Amino acid sequence: MASFGDLNRVNTNVQSLDSQLSLNRVNRELGDSRMRMSTGLKINKAEDDAAGYSIATKLRSRVAGLEQSLQNVGDA
Repeated sequence: MASFGDLNRVNTNVQSLDSQLSLNRVNRELGDSRMRMSTGLKINKAEDDAAGYSIATKLRSRVAGLEQSLQNVGDA
């Protein structure tokens, strides 16, 4: 039969696990914030905003194509 001392130990472990999960979440959010600050971009990866990331990627490709077209016209 378990004594109350054993039950307290389980509660302490659960609280410790909960604290670790919270700390990991905060660390992940801090890393994301640092990435946004260092790059100056609102969207750094698809996870931030999937639709926005897709649109931004397509626009970057389009801009690169237009820049190449301008360079080709200049070279002709």
